[in-house]
Amino acid sequence: MANNTENKHNAQNRQQIDINADIGAGFEGENSAHDEKIVKRVTSVNIACGFHGGDPAVMQRSVDFAAKSAVAIGAHVGLPDLMGLVASPRKVSAKKTYTQVLYQLGALSAFAKAKGKKLQHIKLHGTLYDASVTDKELAQAISDAVLRFDEGLILLGPSGSELLAVGEVAGLRTATEALIGSAEELTKDLSSGIDSISVDASEPYAVRLLDELHRTLHKEEVTLYPLHMLPKD
Repeated sequence: MANNTENKHNAQNRQQIDINADIGAGFEGENSAHDEKIVKRVTSVNIACGFHGGDPAVMQRSVDFAAKSAVAIGAHVGLPDLMGLVASPRKVSAKKTYTQVLYQLGALSAFAKAKGKKLQHIKLHGTLYDASVTDKELAQAISDAVLRFDEGLILLGPSGSELLAVGEVAGLRTATEALIGSAEELTKDLSSGIDSISVDASEPYAVRLLDELHRTLHKEEVTLYPLHMLPKD
């Protein structure tokens, strides 16, 4: 009986999950059909905030897509690559990152507010994402910026990272993700207790992959919800 209870509990823990994808990294005048298709197949989106990609027009358009499809909005915060200020992981300044995170959160939040929406979460991009896994000082700066901007924002990142560890100590809600490249990978990662499935939306097969994931999740009787609607630990 104890084993049955435990199995039932584990199954319940896997019945709800989020799917997230990155959008909005293009520029005004570019075709947005791909982003729109992606938004319709996820529960949370990470919208570029103008540093590593995107511009004001695309940020507004991306927020509009998310609002239309009732998809939760997250800030995809990165380093100022578009300004030519690309840093290696060793050279990422915690002090500069603090101000850059605040700047990007404020920018996207303005577009969300204009649409009657709020930001749900923050996810880091590229070098910043990778560096925050092991750099505690950097993770602290990011956590501080999020806490001062909106203590209700969810930190989305990889399990075991300094970012999530520091965020939890600060009292922020955190969520773990795994990048999924196939339905087979999904079946394996569902048992790991992740909160969100991440799909690389820049891949040409991303829409097809998302459709496959939906079929697999339906078969496994897993329900999709945005991060803020998932049970808290």
